[in-house]
Amino acid sequence: MEIREKEVKSILTKSPVHNGYTANPYAGCAHNCLYCYAKYLPDWTGHEGEKWGEYIDVKYWKPLTEKQKKGLHGKSIFISSATDPYQDLEAEFGRTHALLEELRGTGAEVLIVTKSCNVVWDAAILKELNATVALSINTLDDSFRSDMDRGSTIEMRFAALEALHKAGVLTTCFISPVFPGITDAPAIIKQVTGICDEVYLEHLVLQNPYKGSVLYYIRTKYPDLYPYYDRLFNKGELDEWWKWDDYMEEWCKENGYEYSYEHFPKEHMERPVVTNFRGHKGK
Repeated sequence: MEIREKEVKSILTKSPVHNGYTANPYAGCAHNCLYCYAKYLPDWTGHEGEKWGEYIDVKYWKPLTEKQKKGLHGKSIFISSATDPYQDLEAEFGRTHALLEELRGTGAEVLIVTKSCNVVWDAAILKELNATVALSINTLDDSFRSDMDRGSTIEMRFAALEALHKAGVLTTCFISPVFPGITDAPAIIKQVTGICDEVYLEHLVLQNPYKGSVLYYIRTKYPDLYPYYDRLFNKGELDEWWKWDDYMEEWCKENGYEYSYEHFPKEHMERPVVTNFRGHKGK
């Protein structure tokens, strides 16, 4: 792994899809998810010729001014949109923690998405910030997980989710991306009931340069499912997603959960739908 320390002008980038900012304390990601949409980033971040998953830039930025902090009140800050903020090197560099320290008292709405159990290191400050932490869990099969990413094991993610929830941190089980025919969403929902505040589902989206790699994986490891994936991702027969959504909506109704839909503007996201599911506390 090539690690470089890098000065950047600002840690905050205006978000094109919501009222707020994205913040990525690192560039590049050791988790190297097979389906990661950020794989195209090396083309314009000075990493031409380097493979995603084999380099990380550790970012340093000028501290936020008091004026900037006041302007963050009520604004959303998504940490991280193009890297995992709690990769193992966070133990050495602590750039995510440094950002959280700067956000103290700003009144910003902080959202963190991670595949790492290391997020529990910051439980106290995350509670203070009233942040929401989403742990990505899209399978109960750790062999499938290890084929997809180098993040924490599924067992460790469940443990982190429970620890944060018990510490009073707002928690989300982020079932993303949903691999049709592989991701058993009801089974995951049952397992996280009582240890998180909500469950959020997001469909698998395949685009270049990783589309071919994912479809090759499906054709090799799950040949019976390949015709289904071909209809979805090569032929664009999106009615298959609507059938899946109808199934989930009915399952949730039968099992005492609420189910709702959220759609991103087409001009911003190449995805047919984002499905948002919120479970009743205590169920």
